[in-house]
Amino acid sequence: SNYSPAKNQHPNTTNKNQGPISYLFTSPRIPGKFLPEKASELGVPPGPLRAALKNNKTVSITCRDGTTKSVYPHQVLSGGCDQGVAIAVLCVPDLGVLKRLNALTHALSPFKSCNIRQPSGDI
Repeated sequence: SNYSPAKNQHPNTTNKNQGPISYLFTSPRIPGKFLPEKASELGVPPGPLRAALKNNKTVSITCRDGTTKSVYPHQVLSGGCDQGVAIAVLCVPDLGVLKRLNALTHALSPFKSCNIRQPSGDI
């Protein structure tokens, strides 16, 4: 192993002079559940148009009266999350760093629209 802790330092502790280290793991968009009954109500026939809606694409259909209308994925999909899921792993020198990060709630706001559970308890 190339790791050697500083003299008199336990190998599982962080150096107080070391800045925070972070890793962010993200997933692609999480598709919603396709609702075929909603697609039928909107006049979308089975086949490639429904497949396009499942893949988050807007489609145009021709109505019986000859007019054209757009059907949007949010009309036939339930749930899902356009941002995907993000998991952050932080290694910080002390709890003060986490408290300061927690105070910056605007930094986490892009992830709140997906109803992601926030950790409970005090930091």
